[in-house]
Amino acid sequence: QELKIVSTSSSTFGRVLSTTPASVTVNVEEYIVRQRIPVSLTTIGEVPTGWYMSTPTVDPSLISVSGPRSLVQTISRARAVLNRDEIDWVEGTLFTNVDIVLYNRSGEPVVSNLLNATTESLTIDAVLLEATILPAKTFDVSELIQTTGSPARGYMVKDIRMSPESVTVAARSEVLEQLSELSLDSTTVNLKNLTETTAFQFKVQKPSDDAVLSNETVTVTVEIVPMDNAP
Repeated sequence: QELKIVSTSSSTFGRVLSTTPASVTVNVEEYIVRQRIPVSLTTIGEVPTGWYMSTPTVDPSLISVSGPRSLVQTISRARAVLNRDEIDWVEGTLFTNVDIVLYNRSGEPVVSNLLNATTESLTIDAVLLEATILPAKTFDVSELIQTTGSPARGYMVKDIRMSPESVTVAARSEVLEQLSELSLDSTTVNLKNLTETTAFQFKVQKPSDDAVLSNETVTVTVEIVPMDNAP
């Protein structure tokens, strides 16, 4: 639409002689609101050795976006990016604000000062992330497993494999300081009279109720072959 510029003379500011330009052209669009747009989280950077961070929660996890219809209709999601290289790795609860970026269906960012992100009628440009940070220790599983007994006559052990080969335990510092080795519900693999490849599964014991394990079970696979097939 073309809008004429109207000027008014006054005794205070003087008489208007001319106005340039005499009019301006503006584009007018319907103002709409798109609700319940999910906010996803992307993390970059590495967790330092000896530390653990839980999956962060995002608040709010849903936002509303308002603005011109042509822009709002292209918005499909919002994303917050957490750079783990910029975190202070201190035991406790992490609270941090992360900027929101809006994206269209093609995965391209949509940046415009005509768009407005809100939650519960409050304008926002960032979301709050919360996560737990704990110190961590990694233990070699092979150092714990022992074997007893022998395969059946005419058979032999070709290989023993462990999955995973190591387990990481994250816990409060006072708990971790007292943890010298990984605790399993059993550490003995009984080979007695085995005639075929067999898998044994052991449960990893938590040193405390709030400890976090990278794996809750360890599988030990014993490969049994006839002696005639031995290398």
